[in-house]
Amino acid sequence: MLRPTAVRSGRFGARRAAARCVSAATHTDSVARGGRLDRRPRPGRARSGIAGFVNAVLRRVAEQDEAAWVDELAPDPDTDPIGNLAFTHAHPRWIAQAFAEALGSRGEPLKLALEADDARPAVHLVARPGEVSADELAAITGGDVA
Repeated sequence: MLRPTAVRSGRFGARRAAARCVSAATHTDSVARGGRLDRRPRPGRARSGIAGFVNAVLRRVAEQDEAAWVDELAPDPDTDPIGNLAFTHAHPRWIAQAFAEALGSRGEPLKLALEADDARPAVHLVARPGEVSADELAAITGGDVA
């Protein structure tokens, strides 16, 4: 059985490798070993079993890009349209099902809703602790201090 840290680092690394992020293998290898991110293994040292396994999985994931993996792994849209859209747009199936029920649709409206929900929002306000007080922020935005 794999340690939870190895599973988490493998998931993280697989996601990053599929998206073609260069640092995925280095980060994941370090976490799988149980080490810190700034610590590199000594040259010539044998890989641990867990780190070697995680790296083998990441090499396999890196053979294709994210779109190819989605095409290969997503449920068939003809037999499972909600599962396909959920997988394609990175949502749990139950969320996609709830969207479909709320919209009354399994087609284009559901696809557009899941795409919009998956899109990264534009940041329009950043309030860093110590740089602005609650009173100043309320005055700037026209709000009230909670």
